[in-house]
Amino acid sequence: VNQKSNSVPRALAHREVLTTCSSPRTMAENRTPRVNKAMLAENVGAKVLMVGKVISQGQTAMLESSDHGQVAVHRTSGAPYPSSYVEILGDVNSDLSVNEEAFTDFGENFDMKNYNDVLHLIQTRGQGTF
Repeated sequence: VNQKSNSVPRALAHREVLTTCSSPRTMAENRTPRVNKAMLAENVGAKVLMVGKVISQGQTAMLESSDHGQVAVHRTSGAPYPSSYVEILGDVNSDLSVNEEAFTDFGENFDMKNYNDVLHLIQTRGQGTF
């Protein structure tokens, strides 16, 4: 799922993923949360978005999340990630690994510290804000 937009920087083009549901819910309930390693435990069984630096490739890749935690990602494809930084869309398992549904290429230069700071803002000021 590599999305590019002429009006939005590539790293921001794939920001909001909404799930489809048959019952009426608020947008806040339908948002896919952005997480780091520390936030995975509160999202077991849920679909999440996580940006990570690729540490190892393979059917199960290892990513370093924005809080420096390591996360195993069970790939849908054996093909290597095309860059050092990727965003994963997937479901969190009870062992805190993630089953990848899709990924977005974030290139070779991504500021993980700033991203982690944004995650903390989202958590402290409410997800409905972003």
